[in-house]
Amino acid sequence: PNFLRFVKGVVDCEDIPLNISRENYQDSALMHKLKVFLTKRILKFMRDEADKNPDAYKKWYNEFSVFIKEGSLDPEFKKDVIDLNRYEINTEEGFSSLKEYVKLKTKTQDRIFFMFSPNKVLAKDSPYMYPLTKAGIPVIIANTHIDEIIFREIDTFEGLKFANIETDHEDVERALKGV
Repeated sequence: PNFLRFVKGVVDCEDIPLNISRENYQDSALMHKLKVFLTKRILKFMRDEADKNPDAYKKWYNEFSVFIKEGSLDPEFKKDVIDLNRYEINTEEGFSSLKEYVKLKTKTQDRIFFMFSPNKVLAKDSPYMYPLTKAGIPVIIANTHIDEIIFREIDTFEGLKFANIETDHEDVERALKGV
């Protein structure tokens, strides 16, 4: 798929006949199966690398995050790609995945809270952030506006809806009452 355009390689496949034109290759069911198989294999490799070597993955992610975030919007692969994204969280150091965020949430929390800020320092100084930080509620600090598109597109993650702390005031108030 287009979001993996930075991956280069050669595929050797015995099932592809050599005497077919390029147009027929592009339209064949075999090519679609190859695309799905290769994409899932590449995404599995990336997930394994993120789990085994988080420091190297963070360095790699800083360079290629735009492509991964683009893949989070791909309807065919978004469930596989969403785990590869990393975000800063107000209560943690470094970058965390959405699964790690879910582990950090409070017991009464029914939303994944996020806000936009160019960096963590500015986010922590935000008046929107202060009550949530004081209550110990984790907030994702998204630094690109494509993140909001991603959060709106996937709508829920592990049963939790996304809420922007700057605009979803009712959700924030309900979370603060539950603490």
